[in-house]
Amino acid sequence: MESYCYFALKLNVCLGGVMLVCGLLLERRFGQCE
Repeated sequence: MESYCYFALKLNVCLGGVMLVCGLLLERRFGQCE
């Protein structure tokens, strides 16, 4: 159970990082369009 919680936490952090990077890339792309 402990390993599952650690995996879920790790996955959540990875997803958060991906969302953050995608958001920055989209913001930069739209910023260039303006």
